[in-house]
Amino acid sequence: MKPVSLRSRTTTSVAAEWDKLAPLRVRQIESGADHSAREVLGPAVITLLGRRASVLDVGCGTGWLAGLVSDHVDQVTGVDASRTSIRLACRTVRKRNVNFLNTPIEKFANSHPSPFSAAVANMTLSTVTNLPRVLSAIHRCLQSNGVFVFTIPHPCFWPTYWGYAEAPWFKYDTEIAIAAPFRIASEGTAIVTTHVHRPLQQYLTMLKTAGFELERFRELIGRGFAPPRFIAMRWQTRSTGRSSCVLRY
Repeated sequence: MKPVSLRSRTTTSVAAEWDKLAPLRVRQIESGADHSAREVLGPAVITLLGRRASVLDVGCGTGWLAGLVSDHVDQVTGVDASRTSIRLACRTVRKRNVNFLNTPIEKFANSHPSPFSAAVANMTLSTVTNLPRVLSAIHRCLQSNGVFVFTIPHPCFWPTYWGYAEAPWFKYDTEIAIAAPFRIASEGTAIVTTHVHRPLQQYLTMLKTAGFELERFRELIGRGFAPPRFIAMRWQTRSTGRSSCVLRY
């Protein structure tokens, strides 16, 4: 585990990491080995999302969340820069109201502005190196008063969970890209992926700057670690006129 330069991690290089990991992720989720995915993160996203007409799954990976969400909404479109992830998503999630595209969200937003009533992003924002650009792209894909539901690692407790909170290079209030072997609570791997630590204040500031207003905030506890390991939030695209923040726990 080590810090790496944000500039050294591009959309293409991060996608290549997930190309390697994708087949393993299918097994982990379908077998139930990744308890947090099916029992913590997925249910939180569905609860916060509610009934929607069209949903964009940003960084959909192998499509498991799109498959779950499709049971509660009319139409789901999943996008991901990882070619292997999308190939496996098309193979494993066969539903008439779900489709997948191998494209970064920034490129997708240029050709699909404002068609969606909602967007979701499960543990995706912590893998992108240019968060303002991604948030701007998501905002462009949403209709007026659209909602954005996402989960992220809890910035306050994830460093302890992963074991780098006391590392000399770690500073909570600094945006840091970290390369480490991917692992879930029940098993580790040798496949190195990059995630980006950002203080919670940075997430909130960037989302507001991108034109979102916070509606719901939840801290989520996963198996085997007492503090909340994840955060789930729902934001709404800011309407015209004076902005306001309605926060419910």
